[in-house]
Amino acid sequence: MGSEVPLQDIPGERVVAVEVSGTAPIERVEVVRNNADVHTVAGAGRLDLAFTWTDEAPFGDLAIVGAPHAPEPFVFYYVRVTQTDGHLAWASPVWIVGR
Repeated sequence: MGSEVPLQDIPGERVVAVEVSGTAPIERVEVVRNNADVHTVAGAGRLDLAFTWTDEAPFGDLAIVGAPHAPEPFVFYYVRVTQTDGHLAWASPVWIVGR
């Protein structure tokens, strides 16, 4: 959580692996890329949920370039959880940096 990974250290596809344990039934879990929801999994009332999602979009088409304090192109991901009781949780972002 909250890490930075050089693109060159990723041996192939960008795979997001998610494991969630709720304090109430899970309504949905969303994978967020660059502040946009890109994948949603319904919780179906479970307290625990695990899945993987592969981002097949080319890094170069997604990368944010020229951001303040970020000289290299990057893509970031995080996970947001919504429970049926309305409570939310989210993970710290993981930054993929094109070095």
